[in-house]
Amino acid sequence: MSKDTNGFRWFAGRVGSNSLAKRLPYWLTLLFLGSQLQGEIVYDNVRNDCYMFHPRRFEYGDDIILAGQARHVTGMQFQYYGDFQPTGNEYVKVRIYKNDGEYTQNEITIPAPKTLLYESEKLHIGFGYNVMTITNLDVEVPDRFTWTVEWFGLTHSFGNRAGLSHFDAPVAGSSYDDFWVNVPEIGFLPQTFGGSPVANFAMRVFAGPEPEATMEKEINGRQVRLKINGPNFRAGTVESSLDETNWTSLKLVSFRGKPVEINDLLADANEVRFYRTRLLADIPWLLEPLRLDTNGSVQLTLNGPSWHEFILAGSYDYVQWFPIVATNLLDMTMDVNVGLASNFGRRFFRIEEAVPTPVIVRSAVPISATQYQIHVNGPPGRQCRVEYSTDLLAWYEVATTPFSFTAGFASQGENQSALGEMCLVDEAAGQKRFYRAILLP
Repeated sequence: MSKDTNGFRWFAGRVGSNSLAKRLPYWLTLLFLGSQLQGEIVYDNVRNDCYMFHPRRFEYGDDIILAGQARHVTGMQFQYYGDFQPTGNEYVKVRIYKNDGEYTQNEITIPAPKTLLYESEKLHIGFGYNVMTITNLDVEVPDRFTWTVEWFGLTHSFGNRAGLSHFDAPVAGSSYDDFWVNVPEIGFLPQTFGGSPVANFAMRVFAGPEPEATMEKEINGRQVRLKINGPNFRAGTVESSLDETNWTSLKLVSFRGKPVEINDLLADANEVRFYRTRLLADIPWLLEPLRLDTNGSVQLTLNGPSWHEFILAGSYDYVQWFPIVATNLLDMTMDVNVGLASNFGRRFFRIEEAVPTPVIVRSAVPISATQYQIHVNGPPGRQCRVEYSTDLLAWYEVATTPFSFTAGFASQGENQSALGEMCLVDEAAGQKRFYRAILLP
């Protein structure tokens, strides 16, 4: 593996020869969660990793209850773990069922998956932790439905199997502590692990049409209280105006499944004031005002784009800054205890986005006469577009998907930050190809 003077690693794949790879700097875009996934996030269970996976020979999956308002599913993402040596013949099928069936046990009847609403083609899977992204869906669903997977090309024995990753609890939507297994000649049967782990799998569901932000206004004397609703995991700016022409920003807000309430401290009983909320394409970094707990500790709430690394720093003089927290923001919002108020006098705080974990095209290995298996590492949960070229001039997309939500660690000699994974199969048709990975916001 060679390294040039710019620190980039170059890989070129060629059938029958050793693979080479390329490590590139980040290209930023103005996309929100990637161009292929639009809409409201109505189910999100990819934040709390249980560090376990569950393989099954038969079709199986989870019964989920959606949040938000949109019910026209446009995209899905789920995480799995592949425990096999890739040959290019490993696949998964994804299905969505309406829970209009019945399962009865001990005189108790519960809704069961029955009517098939969607079935994917066979989709290539890779080894290690991966997030499968399914786009361009057109499926109308009820508030509650069951999604399943079925693995192909595996013996389902140790070293030749795949399974869904366990995550819990959802931050948008909900799910019971059970899942369904479709047993041949019997049908769907409920299963559970008795709470260890909770039987919920890593899944995110996008749906449209995305609802607009709505606002309720309550006036009590000079006090104006606003209650704002908006699509899950989006941000907006609340503005006021005296003439509906010139608008002043009151507050940046982020929506996480419940209304946001704010007070307009500038309101005057002698004037008419108008309000509006504009949704933002990107989620800005924001520090909420400090608050003092009953035990004397100072609490600070920060908001920002999910899955981005950041540094919260403090200063006594606006010149010398020291880090307080440096981590990955998983859920748009984080509460930080910055210490006892009695330990310091005047103090300033700021938040800045950290230099992200590097994106590394680890390998591009031929696994058949026409296929390459591409292994990429990068920041967990961050969207990444993998591209190929035959001449290093024109580039074409292989796939756009996030790195695994489960983080591993870089090998010796690399940045030791936690790394997510991505493993793709590229149908190269025997061409010599170069690969690069582009990190998206």
